[in-house]
Amino acid sequence: EFTKLSSNMDSRQFWKLINKLKLGSPRRDICIPLCELGKHFMNLFNPFSSAILNPWVEPWIEVLALDEPFRIDELQEVLKNAKEGKAPGMDGIPYEFYKNAPLEFLSSLLETYNGIFESGKVPISFSKSLIHPLKKNRNADGIGNIRGISFLNAMAKLLTGLVLKRIVTYVEGNNLLNDGQAGFRRGFSTADNVFILKGIAELRMSKKGGKMYSFFIDYSSAFDRIDRAALYRKMY
Repeated sequence: EFTKLSSNMDSRQFWKLINKLKLGSPRRDICIPLCELGKHFMNLFNPFSSAILNPWVEPWIEVLALDEPFRIDELQEVLKNAKEGKAPGMDGIPYEFYKNAPLEFLSSLLETYNGIFESGKVPISFSKSLIHPLKKNRNADGIGNIRGISFLNAMAKLLTGLVLKRIVTYVEGNNLLNDGQAGFRRGFSTADNVFILKGIAELRMSKKGGKMYSFFIDYSSAFDRIDRAALYRKMY
């Protein structure tokens, strides 16, 4: 393995090899009662919502490109991009079942999705998942060091995939995002943001007495604590 370090390799391969060679410290298991884990995830996934303080009525907006029924080619593309070998949700049905299903079955599935899309009523089973607790830091104890991995039903994830594809196609096609938004976008990289910040810093510091102040925010459990009501309002 050590001979590989002297060979030409990119940074990703280099650090993968370094992590493989690390001896590390022995893993310590922690014992947390199920009731405490349940309470922890309940509080984490159900944050306080601004909708309680600021009631708001969603405006009625119709956009054909977003509101028309899903097509079979859209479902087939989502299935094509779905990764295999993923753990299934509570129903125990993996992606592979849908990826290998006949066209007649997919057509019936599409009718179900369009019925959900038109009514706006999502089955309760779509909102349920198996949560597997994992330690963030192998040497730290306490419930604050636990993060959860959720295993959703593949049928629910296919529906969200259809909705996501619609939104991304519309947003990117109409140039609704600022170029500074690089995260989770095809053809963009957060390295672009770092490059821009570095350029601004060099420009400011090249001047006599030049100064530049910047600060970074690291939110705890940022994705879990998103105010969904505020997010929906911003999207409108």
